[in-house]
Amino acid sequence: NRYYYHWLFDTDNDTATGFKNDAYEGNPTDLAKPIGVDLVVQFGWRDGKPNGLAAYDPLVGDDSPLVVDYAFSVSGDTINAVIALSDLKLTAGQSVGFSAFQEGASDGWSVDWVESDSLTLVGGASAPVTSVDDPKDMADSSGDIKNISAHVEGDNLHLSMSVYGIAAPSVD
Repeated sequence: NRYYYHWLFDTDNDTATGFKNDAYEGNPTDLAKPIGVDLVVQFGWRDGKPNGLAAYDPLVGDDSPLVVDYAFSVSGDTINAVIALSDLKLTAGQSVGFSAFQEGASDGWSVDWVESDSLTLVGGASAPVTSVDDPKDMADSSGDIKNISAHVEGDNLHLSMSVYGIAAPSVD
């Protein structure tokens, strides 16, 4: 019972650099707006507990993370994470591409991809929230991404991901 959720960022807004999310393990993702992923924030869940909380450059790999064990919470169908912009090597005012994907051990390790949007990293009372809805498109009863969102509060990036069913299912 394993699920891996990934928020994706194109920090230089260049699809030619980073990990291009138009294909994964040799299979097309069918995304209309692929991005060149330079930063991944991963939430890994195995055997009823988180085991892969890390942010990393996908070209360097998750063996050399920028951040490990970031603040998170899981409630029902939603995972929330909070990470300092500076820890992610992001700066206030920066504009980035934003997307996500999920893979889980059920349904033959099917992967659920979310279309991208842009996010400007500014906080304050009128801080913009970037939110992307994803249709129910997997047979998996839990873990199929429903929505991703991101915004800045103070010096921190706040991430949220809602799924159909239960996020990060327990061993049961």
